[in-house]
Amino acid sequence: MRLWGREAGVEVDLDLPLGVDLWLQPSRLRMAVAERLGVVESDVVVAGPYDDRALLIAVGSGKWVAATLLAPSWRESSLPAALRGELALDDLDGSVTVAHPSSYAIERLTRPRMVLVSLFKPSIFPLPRFALGVSDVARAVRSGFMGQVELIDMQFGLEVGDVARRVCDLGPDLVGVSATFGQYDLMRELLDRLFAEGEVSPGSTVLGGSLAALNADLLCEEYPGILVADGPGEQAMEDIVRHWHGEIERGEIRGVLGNGSERSRLRPTHLDADSFMPELDLLERTLDEGGVMQLESSRGCTHACSFCPRSHKGLWSGEEKSLETILAAIEPLYEKRPTLSRKIFLVDEEFVGYDKKGEALDRCEAVAAQLDRAGFTWETSTRVDQVARPDRNRDWHLRRIEFWRALLRQGLGRCLFGVESGVDTILHRFNKHTTAEQNVLAIRTLTAMGVPIRITYITFDPLMTMEELVESYRFQGRRDVILPPDPLLSPGELYEAVRDPDYVAAAAPCKHFYDEISYMLVSMECLVGSPYLGAVEEAGLAREVQPLMGRRNAAYADPAIGLMSEWSQRWIDRSFSLDYALKSLEKIFGHEQGQGIRSLRGLLKQSSYELLGEMIGLAGDLDPVACGALAERRMTLLREEVGVRIAPLLEDLDSAHADRLAGEHASWLHRGDWELINDA
Repeated sequence: MRLWGREAGVEVDLDLPLGVDLWLQPSRLRMAVAERLGVVESDVVVAGPYDDRALLIAVGSGKWVAATLLAPSWRESSLPAALRGELALDDLDGSVTVAHPSSYAIERLTRPRMVLVSLFKPSIFPLPRFALGVSDVARAVRSGFMGQVELIDMQFGLEVGDVARRVCDLGPDLVGVSATFGQYDLMRELLDRLFAEGEVSPGSTVLGGSLAALNADLLCEEYPGILVADGPGEQAMEDIVRHWHGEIERGEIRGVLGNGSERSRLRPTHLDADSFMPELDLLERTLDEGGVMQLESSRGCTHACSFCPRSHKGLWSGEEKSLETILAAIEPLYEKRPTLSRKIFLVDEEFVGYDKKGEALDRCEAVAAQLDRAGFTWETSTRVDQVARPDRNRDWHLRRIEFWRALLRQGLGRCLFGVESGVDTILHRFNKHTTAEQNVLAIRTLTAMGVPIRITYITFDPLMTMEELVESYRFQGRRDVILPPDPLLSPGELYEAVRDPDYVAAAAPCKHFYDEISYMLVSMECLVGSPYLGAVEEAGLAREVQPLMGRRNAAYADPAIGLMSEWSQRWIDRSFSLDYALKSLEKIFGHEQGQGIRSLRGLLKQSSYELLGEMIGLAGDLDPVACGALAERRMTLLREEVGVRIAPLLEDLDSAHADRLAGEHASWLHRGDWELINDA
């Protein structure tokens, strides 16, 4: 690649293969260019997002060769007009020219130096996922061509000490740390190490992620001067950078909390859909580690359940957007890895969203079409009321049936639904705005269409009665909710069939309802700031705060249910790492290998359901010793059955994934305790 400016007579011979590995990783590109030209790295500037990358190389006498690597010309680049003027480009209509930048322009492109850290616990989550949070924030900063961003992902074999040393070596002006549930101890350990070294101060540190937002008061008290993002991290970091440059006051930063007088702050504004797109520095390594790709097509939810503190998540946002650019960017990475399943996970809380103007389904179909054209299958999440609603007529339901069938044709591989309960009184307490019958109709409709589903379901909550638990147990065991696919039914026939007891009786029994529950025996998390926690506090059941999970522990109104909940959590934690590894492998591989993995996960679900039934049967005489004995006996049986089924699965996997799964299986077999993972 030869870069030159005709008028200024400047020429740079840059013989570099600008492959996707360099294109998507600015720090690697900067180092490669500096090494190729034999110059110091400070003479090379790489700025802008991956789809509008700019390269500047100092050539002496205040001159720099300036190239836009994707934009047709500097005039068509997204570089802010004011900064373009400060660069004093000779030729705005070319993609390569000579610049005579002011000192302000160079500082704006290179400072502040930011490091964004994504935390990770391999003992809990053994397979990596693309770190979307920090990658979104990196793009927000780079899109403004303001400063340099380095990303550190603990998923790639790093310990807290490794991260702290790397951060200090980079000498950043600003540090951002993203933490999710179960990572509070990692976050505090990292902060303590950074601040003890003296290279980083609380005043230059911002914390993000759900866990940080839920623990904002505690963190601001413990680390005076620190900022905690309780809204979109993209907006917060954009404003923090603008504040660093002196453009706005600290009190004008949107969506952050601080200690003392800084508690009052501006709320974040609406985010358009293009604002939550990621940079791709970390993707290649994620794929090489056997991980999966994640994107968002929308953000937020259309409804606030009582157990969800929505203040830091915001309302639903998801205009029609183009994924073409990012799909084209990641295509070469998948081409280099032909054995890797071409699957993308849209981690939307609510994929469909609001439909006030009748445009929601068209938006979703447009997103699906883009993924399908690029050759990707995909998974996502939405609410049950996007399938069945008692307040909508037959025509509404027929259009929804057509919609879900269209998504299947466009590569939908699976969709998660937050059913949460099959008991009306519990659904009311959870503020789900759904009913048990509505849940049944929705799941019947989806499965009769052949839509692969996953379901979240809360088995225990502190306010529940034994009658509710028994009803919930029976609902989980129902065999008339999951129907076999019937592709020959027209939309009208399918609408009638799922409501026809005779059709359902003839089609059933199929699977147990619990076969599609993603994780069995889940207990309610009384998250800080949630309305459900308020009800628990009012009932006098709230106990100590547990920052590790951003919740308050709670006693149960019925102590026997509380004991079942505790031992169910011990049961979950005993097998969580193995189950998560299986779930992650299911995401990576195609249908045939996925079948064996699902079968193995089905064993875990069946054992969980049987354990619950045994505990309910002993409810009147239940004590910790009895619970432990039931769990031990059930685990002994489960070990034997898993051992029989896992052997052929290991033979079918490639060596890297087989070794990883075999390691998880061995750890699971040799674990002899019933300790809780997150009981800190």
